[in-house]
Amino acid sequence: MSRIRLTTSAAIIALAGAWGGVALAQDATDIPDWLQQMDLQNVQTETKRHGAREIEGRLPGGGKIEALFDRDGKLIEIEADDAALPQPALDAILSDAIRSHEAMGLFSRVHEISVKREKTEIEGYQQNGNDLELEFDPEGRLIAIDADDTPLPQSLIDALLPQAVRDSDALAQFATIDEIKQHGETRFRIEGEDEAGHDIAVMVDQDGRMLRFGRDGGDRKGGWGERGFHNKDPRGHARTMRGENPHRETRRDQRARAPELSFDPVELNQRLTESGYSAFGLLRHDGRRLTLDAQNPAGEAVTLELDPAGEVLRETAR
Repeated sequence: MSRIRLTTSAAIIALAGAWGGVALAQDATDIPDWLQQMDLQNVQTETKRHGAREIEGRLPGGGKIEALFDRDGKLIEIEADDAALPQPALDAILSDAIRSHEAMGLFSRVHEISVKREKTEIEGYQQNGNDLELEFDPEGRLIAIDADDTPLPQSLIDALLPQAVRDSDALAQFATIDEIKQHGETRFRIEGEDEAGHDIAVMVDQDGRMLRFGRDGGDRKGGWGERGFHNKDPRGHARTMRGENPHRETRRDQRARAPELSFDPVELNQRLTESGYSAFGLLRHDGRRLTLDAQNPAGEAVTLELDPAGEVLRETAR
């Protein structure tokens, strides 16, 4: 690893004056024009593994820029700390398809861009101060958006989700949607809130069939997340209700206060079958909860937690 420092060489000083202090001719010629035009001060360049280079400097108006390039000079990532990325940088880095996309209009400022082979990730803030994260494929098609509890415009929901998904029972569970992520070409993860204000998430296929479902009354990022709704119950019930809690109620106590069913078990079986579930066990009362062992559409053994109306509250792995 080498760190380039300023010298007193007249030739080097001339180059430094041309661009905020970059001190080596071979480095300066490799730096993109759009980055040079930021007029960065106190610039440092560091060579990393596999020939990657990191360039750091301070913007004249305050804030720091960090940019990482591969050995061929292609941008890997750029981040602005305590500042927004200047518009000329966005114009140079992002394709016309991305810059003109409706979702980009949700940003009040962009502070980070990551360019990968399969996608471009953009992070920043909205007008209301909430975070915003977008992902685009190499053709500039939006494939993911996370608006951090800010409801998405219907036009973006329509653009991201096939008609079959938008018309599905799974989507009818949502009062608001703030996150959509496409997984491959056939699956979609959707997160938001129901009418009661509870965080919910579903994974559906392109035909609207539900593959995973989760509902939580608290912070959904603590209850279930990117890997697919298999985290344990946030209250720990998934692992402690059987045998690990010496103070738990007896089965007789639980049955005595079990809720009245307000659904037909046959209709529940049919509805879950249509959603791709199979291999059902017996419907059990577990205190105020109803649980049902089944096999989910992915072929995994799971336990479904239901409310007295037969709605699925949570799916956990067995």
